[in-house]
Amino acid sequence: MPSQTEATKIYRWQSSIIVVPFLFRISYSQKFDWDNVCPAPLWQHSHNYLHHTFTNIFGLDHDVGYHLIRITEEQAWTPSDRNNLFKTAVLALGFEWAVAFHDIQISVEEYADSTELHQTMQQKTRALLAKIARQLAKDYVVLPTTIGLTLGGRSALTTLSGTATANVARNLWTWAVIFCGHFTEQAHIYTHIDANESKGDWYVRQILGSSNIKGSKWFHILTGNLSHQIEHHIFPDMPASRYAGIAPQVQALCQKYNLEYNTGRFSQQLWQVLKRIHHFSQPTTEEYHAYTQSLAKADTAADSIDKREHRLGGWSRFLPPTLRHTLAYAK
Repeated sequence: MPSQTEATKIYRWQSSIIVVPFLFRISYSQKFDWDNVCPAPLWQHSHNYLHHTFTNIFGLDHDVGYHLIRITEEQAWTPSDRNNLFKTAVLALGFEWAVAFHDIQISVEEYADSTELHQTMQQKTRALLAKIARQLAKDYVVLPTTIGLTLGGRSALTTLSGTATANVARNLWTWAVIFCGHFTEQAHIYTHIDANESKGDWYVRQILGSSNIKGSKWFHILTGNLSHQIEHHIFPDMPASRYAGIAPQVQALCQKYNLEYNTGRFSQQLWQVLKRIHHFSQPTTEEYHAYTQSLAKADTAADSIDKREHRLGGWSRFLPPTLRHTLAYAK
């Protein structure tokens, strides 16, 4: 890790070119919405604020494992982690859905002791369900019906299957790019945030907690330029098309101050991600002992469930917690 003086130098270097993202700043998220099931306000909270502020800090950045996958020793091991690779496959196939419900789980914990819990959760869950309804209607009702009325029923079925295939393919690709940008073997996971963290330290944390993917110009276009995840975390407001242009400067700066600039081919980075996920699926002896001790001390889970969820009926116990939260607060 660089010294405080070196971190300050990094901050001064960054400050000297901050005019670039400022002049070309375009607030896309304020004018457009993602073509998926996640509402923009939920994404802005979980990603734009929490993730980019507390990048890879366990307990603060909820993108670390997405409440589903164990990818660091700081996460307590449970028997379900033996299915890490299977859970990863499920997450990848339905990634847009995981992203959509992600902020619901975060907010239930964040506002647990707040008097605004009910109001906040009601707004979020209603916005989520409304966006899901619009998206499903557009993709699987309006578009196939329009094509069917124009070109016939066979074309409608082809459109329906093509849309479903495209959404799944997008989910897999998006998952792969994002996980390769955050959870390779070299990507740092932090246990806490330094109370005295300077702006320079923040930039260092962004660099060490991110990974890039090497590729051609077309490859970077296909990733939305998020293959430059390091530059994305340093300059989250910069138009993504400019990342490739500043990447050599960032890499040179990392070499100058002996900072690791983690980059590699797509196959290399993806393999590292899968190895990391598999590694943390099995506990050490100490981790397994800690798990057995936690069972003896744990209170029953029913004591911590919000009373509102009981109104859903006994069938609700078969639903994932995040979905129970959504249905309970949407009323």
